[in-house]
Amino acid sequence: MDQAQLIDRLLFNYYFDKPVSRTTTVTAAKSKPHSKMFAMFRQFYVFLENTNVVFLAALVLFSLTIGMSLLYLMISWMETRQEIKGYIDQVVNYCQKSPDECDSHTVQQEMKKKQEE
Repeated sequence: MDQAQLIDRLLFNYYFDKPVSRTTTVTAAKSKPHSKMFAMFRQFYVFLENTNVVFLAALVLFSLTIGMSLLYLMISWMETRQEIKGYIDQVVNYCQKSPDECDSHTVQQEMKKKQEE
């Protein structure tokens, strides 16, 4: 019994408490939701077994690149959010100090003056 058959037998017995055969695996995959997970794991295991290390290393590096890009986007989004919040706080403070002059045109002019300074 090779390693793949042993894993088949162990996983299938864990989920279904009956012996493994190719026909029961296919039949069970059509009827029970856990067997779909088993079939997906089996396909992934066969994929790993048949690929070389260079491809797996490239896959890991690609995944890390995507992860770091998403992390960078999240951090920049949070910084932008903080800038917008700061701008809104400035507008609110200005409007609280002088409620008579609190229209959008006046507020924009005041914010431009503060940015130029």
